[in-house]
Parts: sequence; structure tokens; C-alpha cells
Amino acid sequence: MIAAGTLISLVGALVADGIWDRLAALLLLVMSLYVLAAGLRLRENGR
Repeated sequence: MIAAGTLISLVGALVADGIWDRLAALLLLVMSLYVLAAGLRLRENGR
């Protein structure tokens, strides 16, 4: 689900026409990557 959100925000950044749309999509991309990294770290710590 997070990967799908990352893909959607990446596509959104590519097809956005306004600078603010691109910034918002990039922010979404960074946030989803951060959440993904945090989830992976938690899963490794849980082992």
C-alpha cells in the first residue's frame, strides 16, 4: 500500500504542470519513503 502511494506520488510529480503540484507530490514521495524506511527498521528490530 505504501509502495502504491510512492508510485502514485512519483507519477504525480512527473505529470504535474504547476510548481506547487510538483512540490506537494515530492513531499508526499519523501514522506512515504520515510514511513517505509521506518517500517523496515521496526521490522528488523522486532526480530
